[in-house]
Formats: sequence, structure tokens, C-alpha cells
Amino acid sequence: FTGTTPGEGDMLVIDEGGTLEFQAVAMDADGDTPVFGLDGLAQLKGANFDAATGEFSWTTDYTHVGEYDVALNVTDNKSDPIERNLRITVNRLDTDGDNLSDTFEEEIGTDPTKKDTDGDTISDRDEIDIVNCFSRSEDKRSEFQSTFQVGRSSATLEELLADDRVTCGDDHVA
Repeated sequence: FTGTTPGEGDMLVIDEGGTLEFQAVAMDADGDTPVFGLDGLAQLKGANFDAATGEFSWTTDYTHVGEYDVALNVTDNKSDPIERNLRITVNRLDTDGDNLSDTFEEEIGTDPTKKDTDGDTISDRDEIDIVNCFSRSEDKRSEFQSTFQVGRSSATLEELLADDRVTCGDDHVA
């Protein structure tokens, strides 16, 4: 390996929503064409790696947050491959501090810079939790709708949490 190729044990760090790119470069002493590989590529959902050019590109989102160990290798198809172990870390971003990652908020249409996108005093995260809870079954969806039909349409989250009629399964929403 030469040039801009990541080194053995390098940690490549990117924030969710960003694109990680690098190009592996190698030269063979007798002029053979190098062939690159990336063991562990399958775990990097949506990543692209070109074995002929050594080009790697991966645009990340909230589903990719975590650490990934991969092995970059090169061979001339005549000798054993040379390998470099790398760790790729995708960091979670939560700009507004509502415990929803930024790229998830972009996907669902909430504002990643506002804790309460619609200004109703219920944080985006709490609204997501309530909707997820009551959309699990038709019974719960009906219970949720009837709660709001009983004059609670302007209820704050605190009022909803204090209302024993607002439950998810056997558990109170809180």
C-alpha cells in the first residue's frame, strides 16, 4: 500500500449523514496490476468499493451509527494479500437534543434543529413515542383516538401522561 491508503489500525470517523471516501493505492514491484478487497464490506449497508481502483464511498445515516471492523487488502494474484485492519465509526448526531438522530428527523420530516418542530409543547421524541405506542395495534389506535375525541385535542404531554386512559399495552405511557 502507498499514498493516501488508510494505515494499519486507522480509525476512520464520520458523523451520520456524512460521506466517507478513500482510495487505496498500491504498487507492485514487478508491475502487476493490484486487485483490492475489503473484507467486511457487507456490514456497511449501501457502501461502494471498487476492487479495480480501490475507491471506497459510503454515505451514512442513522441506521449506520456504530463501529465496524473491516480489512482492506491488496494482491497481485500471484502472492499472498497484504492486509490493513481498519475501524470505521459512524457517530450519532442529535443537534436539538430531543433524542432523535438528525438523519432520522430529516427522514420523517421533523426539524433536527428544533426539539419541538410543531411548537405544541410536546417534544418530537415524545410525539414519536406516543404514535409508535398506539399504532402497534388497532385497539390501541382506537384508544388513542378516543382519548383525543374526549376533548383532549389540546392536551399537553404532562396531561396525557397523567391520564390513566393513555396507556400502551399494560404500561402507562410515562
